[in-house]
Amino acid sequence: MLLALLLLMRIGQAFTNWDGADFEVYRRAAASWVSSGNPYAYAGDSGLATYRYAPWFAALWIPFGGVPREPLLIGWVIVLLGMTAAIMVSLVRQHGPVAIPLALLGGCLLVSTTAGGNIQALLVGALYFGIHRRSGPFWVGVAASIKIFPILYVIPWLRQGEWRKAAMAVGVMAALYAPLLLFRLPPAALDPGAEYWPSTWLWAGVAVAAVVAAVVVARTRYAWLAAGAATILTIPRLLAVDYSMILPAVGPSADRVGSDRVLVGRHVERVDGA
Repeated sequence: MLLALLLLMRIGQAFTNWDGADFEVYRRAAASWVSSGNPYAYAGDSGLATYRYAPWFAALWIPFGGVPREPLLIGWVIVLLGMTAAIMVSLVRQHGPVAIPLALLGGCLLVSTTAGGNIQALLVGALYFGIHRRSGPFWVGVAASIKIFPILYVIPWLRQGEWRKAAMAVGVMAALYAPLLLFRLPPAALDPGAEYWPSTWLWAGVAVAAVVAAVVVARTRYAWLAAGAATILTIPRLLAVDYSMILPAVGPSADRVGSDRVLVGRHVERVDGA
């Protein structure tokens, strides 16, 4: 009940107390690209308003340059809320009533950034609905070109010997990031933000430990959960909403895909033993 009330409060905030801060970063990057030829030209105050994603996402906003701000923001928020609702419904359909608390918590986390127009809900949704499909490597690569750490979702593929999938995800990410080399970047765009931790060394230690643990666990049925946890723990600017990056690990068909290779291996062992 408490999570449901919190979710309703977050939704109310998205429609009544929004500032569209992240939304403005996207629009400003597109406008900067048109006016100066560089989507990264605006550094913002202390780097907080700096565009940090791959160039393609800024390019998507260029056609909307002439659309009034408020209608565009409303439409964008509706899209984000729609994706959040789709993830929540899917969680309950996939895992039954036991997933209701996770769905409500995930919804609260994603809606918490909707007032700013952050892309997090679409990012998580693309991974949640796409990562366990044939097109999974494409969605991992696209997500990593927005916020690089989802690339760690390739760990289960690497440990299971699915090299083509892992290479495709990395290749998509690299191809989408490649045009970044054509632009001059402000220092703020290259700052990982590890100062949010007590020390950079502490963050680095936690990140390395998380990746190593994910690699070790990746041969078990918990491979996707371990990869999701590593994705979260390697983020330097760890905010509450970043915990929503665990949701793709329990997306549609996650249990089947994550354990197929383990089950096949056990079956071969039984046949050989016979």
